[in-house]
Amino acid sequence: MKNKLTSELDSKILQKSDNLIIKELKSIGFLSKEFKDTKKLIDLSIHNEKDVRFYAIQNIAKLSNVKLLKHLEKIIDSEKVSLNRREIVSAIGRIRSKKAVPLLLRLIKDKDPNVILQSIRGLLVFKEDFDIQDKLKKLKNHSNELVRKVI
Repeated sequence: MKNKLTSELDSKILQKSDNLIIKELKSIGFLSKEFKDTKKLIDLSIHNEKDVRFYAIQNIAKLSNVKLLKHLEKIIDSEKVSLNRREIVSAIGRIRSKKAVPLLLRLIKDKDPNVILQSIRGLLVFKEDFDIQDKLKKLKNHSNELVRKVI
C-alpha cells in the first residue's frame, strides 16, 4: 500500500540495506509540498545501486520542484542506466517550467531513444512556442523509427 508522505523519510534510511531502501522508496505515494527530506532523496539518487537510484528519482519527480533542476541536470549526465536516465528526464518534464526547456532541448539530441521520447513529452507542455515546434519538427527525420512516429 502506498503511503502519503507529508514531511520526512525514516531517519535511518541511508544506513539501511539496498532492499530495505528500495522497499521504503516504493511504498511512497503522494509527497506533499511540506516534504522536508529532499536531501535524502538527492543522496539516494546518486546511490551505487541502480534500483535505489531509480526509485529515488521517481520520488524526486513527484515533487515537481524547479529547485531540483540543477541536480537533475547533473545526474542525467552521469547516469549510465537507460531506465534511470528516462526517469530523470521524466522528472525534468514534470517540473513544467520554462527553465527546464534548454535542458530538454539538449536532451532531444541524446543517443538514447528513451531519453529523446521523454524529452519530447516534456517539451509538449510548451507546444505553443514556435521555437519548440520547429525543434520538434526536425525530429521527423530522426534515425529511430519510434521517435519519428511520435513526431
